[in-house]
Amino acid sequence: MSFDRFAAAFDGWKVVPIDRDGEMVATILMRGNEIHCAAKEPGKWLSRKVLRDSIGAILEQHGICTTAVMADNSAGHAFVQRLGFKRTTSGEVVRYELKEMTHVR
Repeated sequence: MSFDRFAAAFDGWKVVPIDRDGEMVATILMRGNEIHCAAKEPGKWLSRKVLRDSIGAILEQHGICTTAVMADNSAGHAFVQRLGFKRTTSGEVVRYELKEMTHVR
């Protein structure tokens, strides 16, 4: 994939780097009611503040937050389910949605 095509794929996405102790440990991508994240390694990088600032903002604006996980990504499924996302479709890419954050105040 060319850089131009790669860059075009992120057009319209808000990219939020997450750093701990001056090191970038994760990135959150948001567009409309959709959110995705990528972390360098599993760990405690996702604070309540980050959840409120990202998922909370999407829920406030759109009333629903969606994401997707590749079918074979068991860690990804466990992660979004821990956050309260519910599966809405299955296939090669599994879609999830969240309508309310009940575990973050």
